Amino acid sequence: MASPKTKSGEKAVEKPKGILKHTASFDDQRVEVHWDEMNILQTYHPADKDYGHMKIKEPPTPYNYRNEDSDTECSDQLDPQQLAERMKNVPAESHTSPQQEDQSSSDEDMSPEQKELEKEFKHKRKHHYNEYGNVKLARELIEKELAELEDDETAQGS
Repeated sequence: MASPKTKSGEKAVEKPKGILKHTASFDDQRVEVHWDEMNILQTYHPADKDYGHMKIKEPPTPYNYRNEDSDTECSDQLDPQQLAERMKNVPAESHTSPQQEDQSSSDEDMSPEQKELEKEFKHKRKHHYNEYGNVKLARELIEKELAELEDDETAQGS
């Protein structure tokens, strides 16, 4: 078979054929999407799926059911006179706070190095929590510095 020639006498180059079909009918077609909503609900929202939320069964809230219907005083309330008598009978050494007890017992049990470390810690803590004084001092220093700058500028301008 002879190759086709163009008007100028040159051989025409044939384009290679593609393996994909190209028709105009695909371009003109409009594709409509149909959503199967029941399938989507069954797939992505199953009834037994909890989405990672934990269900916690909590016990019922405690409630004093004895006084539910009546406005009368409860029989197990404290009597002020009995309480005063009990307070009188308490030994005097038990009136100290738990913090005071801890400090007195901890000082006796500590080695000299531990006592020094605790003293240093308390000193650092005291200075750390003195924020109000530090901010007040910083404001005063800033005001002094600004006043000095203004004085220098006025002196140079004269």
